[in-house]
Amino acid sequence: MNDKNSSDTTRRPRIVIAGEFSAGKTRLLNGILGQTILPSHVVSTSLPPMWLSSGDGDPLRLDVSGSWHELTDFDAIDVMTTRFCVLQTRSPALDHMDLIDTPGNSDPNIPPECWERMIPYADMVVWCSNANQAWRQSEKAVWEEMPDHLCGISVMVLTHADLIPDDMARAKVRRRVEREAGGFFQHIEMVSALDSAQVADFAARLVDMARNLTTLGGIAAPDFNPDRILPEVLSSARSTRRPRGKVIVPRRLMPAGDGASPSARRVP
Repeated sequence: MNDKNSSDTTRRPRIVIAGEFSAGKTRLLNGILGQTILPSHVVSTSLPPMWLSSGDGDPLRLDVSGSWHELTDFDAIDVMTTRFCVLQTRSPALDHMDLIDTPGNSDPNIPPECWERMIPYADMVVWCSNANQAWRQSEKAVWEEMPDHLCGISVMVLTHADLIPDDMARAKVRRRVEREAGGFFQHIEMVSALDSAQVADFAARLVDMARNLTTLGGIAAPDFNPDRILPEVLSSARSTRRPRGKVIVPRRLMPAGDGASPSARRVP
């Protein structure tokens, strides 16, 4: 794996979604994608970083030794031995950027290196902070150690804004955070992931910010092409596999409001 900074501005920018445990990162990412591809319930806190990219390739897992494996089920992922997983899907947002979902930096069950290892790939970070307890000392400590190229171009999103009772209280929280954390971020926004219009507006602004990045400071990424990653393993598996339309892929939860149960439904 090449650890030198990437100067290839023809690739899509990479946006890492990070923040503290239960800060609403995955729900926000699903809203940006316009589809519920990652579970946001409690079990999802045991997931390793998930790299979302535009495409139709097979889901893949990269282990900590640098070897690729097929990924067939979220529940089978060993977080401690996984560097990250790659999921390809079609989404308007992914036409302009890759999104990387990370475990919470304060998750008591996952070592911090599980999310920290994704920061070198980032061209920009969306840092999620729970508006009810925004910008804690532990968050400030993380940003004091962030690479210089991510400070001043990244974005903070104050999540769970719907839990703050009124506009006056929300404005007070935002003013405090802007005063204390404004030096680290180009924008500080307050978003409720339950409000689809707010999320859509934020997604559009994020696409604009990604497209306006003049320097992509993230390091070179591994090759996601499965035919070059695991030609023997994948060709052997595909020879005995059911047709592409019948392959079981990681669980994709159905969007809210479709009447489906938010668990255990799998789609090709």
